[in-house]
Amino acid sequence: MTGAFPHEHLAAIARQLDIDGTKCRTNDQSVWDGIATLNGLPATTAPIGRSDDGLPIGVQIVGS
Repeated sequence: MTGAFPHEHLAAIARQLDIDGTKCRTNDQSVWDGIATLNGLPATTAPIGRSDDGLPIGVQIVGS
């Protein structure tokens, strides 16, 4: 999981995030919303604070 990351204007397949020194495709982040979406579960998100850099941090809440 990551805090908010800067928007890139590259094609989605080319975008990468640096997570603890490892380069990851931004598309890999979609697995987290897929947990709720693909199973048809009710879900929402809520802000929970800000990172040391002042970027927003949120949490996904999923019901069953």
